[in-house]
Amino acid sequence: MKVHISVVGEDKMRVTWITDIPSPATVVYGTSPGAYESTATGNTSSYTHGIIYTSGDIQDVVIGSLKPNTQYYCRCGSSHSDPEFSFKTPPAAFPITFAVVDLHQSKWNSFGPLMQPLASQRPWMVTQGNHEVEKIPIFHPHAFTAYNARISGLQANLGKVDRGRTPWIVVLIHAPWYNSNKAHQGESESVDMKEAMEDLLYQASVDVGTYMPTSVLLSVYKDQANNCGPLHITIGDGGNREGLASKYLNPKPEILCFREASFGHRQLVVMNATHAQWTWHRNEDSETNASDSIWLTSRSSDPACNK
Repeated sequence: MKVHISVVGEDKMRVTWITDIPSPATVVYGTSPGAYESTATGNTSSYTHGIIYTSGDIQDVVIGSLKPNTQYYCRCGSSHSDPEFSFKTPPAAFPITFAVVDLHQSKWNSFGPLMQPLASQRPWMVTQGNHEVEKIPIFHPHAFTAYNARISGLQANLGKVDRGRTPWIVVLIHAPWYNSNKAHQGESESVDMKEAMEDLLYQASVDVGTYMPTSVLLSVYKDQANNCGPLHITIGDGGNREGLASKYLNPKPEILCFREASFGHRQLVVMNATHAQWTWHRNEDSETNASDSIWLTSRSSDPACNK
């Protein structure tokens, strides 16, 4: 079924799953196994990716209101034979831990079922992958275009953030703006996007920007170290069909504090409104051994960065 959940606002959860045959977008749920006192319905959609991929029916249901830090049990669809899933809602207070991974779209059909045991139990917040690097011959030959609507939308969304309630802002982008790897050098989706959007992120006091491939830079703005600029972290190490991008430019830039060509995963632990810890773990290492670790201070808590 490829079930995964994601957070919606303060007290709701989105349950998404894919079916190969028509099925109602219905979720029954409750706080005890097999006892479902609540029901929610949603929408069904599908999509195609050119001529190479057609999805199944994507069922999308928002459930709630839900209590924080509480175990819930749910069943997707209308059949009593459908499996039961369980998940725990996020806590109402810090600390909160985020795991960060990446994925190639064409692998979704196999990756979805593989990750279902985890993605159905913990919120799975998905962002775009190669969307800004895809081209449409003749109609849209350029990889990235700074549409006015796109820039205005980003500016509007950043302007709505109440840093008193949301002390941290993390931005995820596919193409790296700052990168010492020989891959992705000088690409328009990196150079043009940086030119179009870097000022917006700086003015909004964004804390972290994540990209690919693997490295950690200092807080940067306009190619210079700047304590009020976002901390740039490139994290394209979840897997790559071409193998590791292991060739780097030398000498290492002064704004770069760590880089390594290895596969692995990352964790961001938000301790409170002012401090968070970022760790990176190699696949070949045990979970307790972080290959790299850095403490972060939120820009919203620094008077010098309150623009």
